[in-house]
Amino acid sequence: MSSKSSYLLPRDVLPYHYDLNILINFEELSFSGEVSIKIKIKSPTRVIKLHAVGLSIPSASVTYDETKEVVNSVSVDCDDASQTMSINFVEELVVGDGTLSLQAYTAPLDTQMHGLYRSKYLGEDGNVRWMAVTQFEAVSARRCFPCWDEPELKATFSLTLTVPKGKTALSNMPEDNRKDSQENSSLDVITFQKSPIMSTYLVAIVVGEYEVLENVLDCGVKVRVFTPLGKKAQGEFALDVASRVLPYYTDYFKVPYPLPKLDLITVPDFSAGAMENWGLITCRESLMLCDPINSSSLNKQRVVIYIAHEVAHQWFGNLVTMQWWTHLWLNEGYANFSQTLCADHLFPEYDIWTQFLSQAFIPALELDSLDSTHPVEVDVQSADSVDEIFDEISYDKGASVIRMLHRYLGNENFQIGMNLYLTRHQYSNTCTEDLWKALADASGKPVEKVMSPWTRQSGFPMVSVEAQTEADSITLHVSQTRFFLNGSKDSSNALWAVPIDVACSMDDKIRCILLDKSSATLELPAMSPNDWIKINAGACGFYRTKYSSDLLKRLVPQLSNQTLPTLDRINILDDLLAMVQAGHTSTVELLEVLKAYKGEEDYSVFMSIKNCTSTLSSVLSHRKELKSLMAPFIRDLFANIHQKLGWEPNESESYLDKLLRPMVLSTLGENGEQSVIQKCQSLLVDHVSGSKMLPADLRACVYKTCMIHGDASTLNTLMKLHRDADSQEERDRLSRCMGATSQLDLLTSVLEFTLEEIRPQDIPFVLYSAAGYSAEGSAFVWEYFKTNYHSKFVPLYADSDLMIRLIKFVSGNFASDDKAEDIRSFFAALQFPPGWRGAQQNIENIRLNAAWLERDADAVSQYLKQWQ
Repeated sequence: MSSKSSYLLPRDVLPYHYDLNILINFEELSFSGEVSIKIKIKSPTRVIKLHAVGLSIPSASVTYDETKEVVNSVSVDCDDASQTMSINFVEELVVGDGTLSLQAYTAPLDTQMHGLYRSKYLGEDGNVRWMAVTQFEAVSARRCFPCWDEPELKATFSLTLTVPKGKTALSNMPEDNRKDSQENSSLDVITFQKSPIMSTYLVAIVVGEYEVLENVLDCGVKVRVFTPLGKKAQGEFALDVASRVLPYYTDYFKVPYPLPKLDLITVPDFSAGAMENWGLITCRESLMLCDPINSSSLNKQRVVIYIAHEVAHQWFGNLVTMQWWTHLWLNEGYANFSQTLCADHLFPEYDIWTQFLSQAFIPALELDSLDSTHPVEVDVQSADSVDEIFDEISYDKGASVIRMLHRYLGNENFQIGMNLYLTRHQYSNTCTEDLWKALADASGKPVEKVMSPWTRQSGFPMVSVEAQTEADSITLHVSQTRFFLNGSKDSSNALWAVPIDVACSMDDKIRCILLDKSSATLELPAMSPNDWIKINAGACGFYRTKYSSDLLKRLVPQLSNQTLPTLDRINILDDLLAMVQAGHTSTVELLEVLKAYKGEEDYSVFMSIKNCTSTLSSVLSHRKELKSLMAPFIRDLFANIHQKLGWEPNESESYLDKLLRPMVLSTLGENGEQSVIQKCQSLLVDHVSGSKMLPADLRACVYKTCMIHGDASTLNTLMKLHRDADSQEERDRLSRCMGATSQLDLLTSVLEFTLEEIRPQDIPFVLYSAAGYSAEGSAFVWEYFKTNYHSKFVPLYADSDLMIRLIKFVSGNFASDDKAEDIRSFFAALQFPPGWRGAQQNIENIRLNAAWLERDADAVSQYLKQWQ
């Protein structure tokens, strides 16, 4: 492990205030900057080293506060590899306070979606126009202005923007003054109030044309939502949500929101989903705008989740910030946990904690079971590697571990601990141990001892369970070992403090033990033939359970009659799928258990069923003789719920049924249910003709089903709908359904359309959907990516985090050792670029899929033939 001094800036000179002057030039597509930085010189030095990328600054000077003496630079050297700028002075700087003044510079306003960049939109006259926006997380503030671009090196900021008249111009703080430019009457000069002390990655600028909605909360904070021109009404839902989310957190944390305003604004081209800049949240249009015609129930829920996530960051991340990116999970894991806590309070009909399993808990377990996973607290040693850890481990495992801790401590102790953490460290930086200490002080429990293995070690335990029958009792034997998806044994003998909650049918008690050794026992009442035992009751423990064959069989009838709670029904199936993938049990046993879910009616359980059947179908699709065998089995599994829900919503159905219906229809259509296919085709004809518009909730399933079973005319229809759509949500739906085909000529047309007409922010997701649908699609997309990597994708994304996603998306859906080697050798020739971590994970999964096929294909084939 490298010393931090090898990748952190020297601490001999530190900033405490920035004066930034930025001029946006849309005619020349550039910006000009001028920066003065108040500094503390901690020790004598002739060199000031700070971060800068693509900024050419001829000279600089330091003026001492006390003597007003000026010391000029002799040279300014830039190092692209380390993204730093070294300012060399004519004489040694002495200890004290001063101002570092940097000569004005100009940089391009490019389209790379990081730093200060430009984004394209259509004006009211239909012509292309440009706006300017920042995306500084994780390490791109240095692309806009020279700075100490590390989370720990906080400062205050005073910003002045010079922009064309008539433009909306926003930053973290409210506007303080606006006046005409003395040099150019067509420009406005806008100054903003001084910010609180904060990290550079949270500084934000947006300049464009917008409409605004606003609300002043009882606490005096002004909440505003900025929408594209003509779409003001589509921001009303986001304004209502944000106006409820912010007071919820204020009350829960018992810490007031510290800024006078909170703005949320849509950005047409944005690499992330949203960004938590303090006081100015930026977001993709589809994740903030809602309208009655085009917005599905699922997308409205997504808007709630994103807003709840980014507003949580105003405390966790902005007010209190991690010391270094190693502790990113303190930001993202807690925000993911908080978004669920908040959404559950504001929208109880979402049953969001149950959805949490499929949205966060299961994805985290899947990634963390690989050899190529990483700890929650991951060693980050360079700017190049920061973006790669914005993944399911930092977000979803982080949130799952906090959920487990929340249950262990209880809500009251947890809430008190959160308040201690925030009040102790507000406006400063923390590491994981600071969170553990606050929670320990609040609860009196040994939090660090219990929790440290969950964040410092990779992976998680598999808890094996067996029952020994006595005369009048049962002795339950539980043991732990690290779980690997490849089925290998853990040579490191890692241990965790595993909270094991045990439910049984013999009484109503939940028995809790903390398994901090390799094994333990628990005494339970004697079982009758129909009794059962469920481990990890409530599925709060971040581990897999491996039941003995007898204990698993006892649970199956409870799945059929839905005796077990929803969370437990999900947990049993997902754990069993993992046991199959690891070779601990057979795929046929999994299929037998799946049959028990035929009477299921819960949306979240069906999400787990869908994940399980899709995983099986995807792996089997790589053997031609097995490709169609799963479809009849899946149709039978989903038949009952389809009959119950039908096509039309009714007034008495739940919110979750509105989500379940399109998922069921899409699954049946994908697996060849003729009645569903014909109905989808009919609905699309009516929608295109204008005779009957498709309900937003059904559009994705209709588009995808028609594309799967369609031809060139179907693709042309979707392309035309995409061109005519006024909603980004609708465009996203259409583009992500176009690749649902195994016909190579159609895939060629899809990729040509994608590169020519779809925004760069959305291209990776179209390729992902095409690669994920079929074995033919995955092979086609991978070859297309390899062929066009240098000519098309590098110019599009360069250093963008979208390249990391793209690499992950196009290299995943395979099941042969040959393909794994092909992917490895391609990236080896590129000297393992950023994004290699994701490719490694894919390669490992590909080899696991190949082993799975080799191990179980024949038995699965024989089993499924009975469904033909």
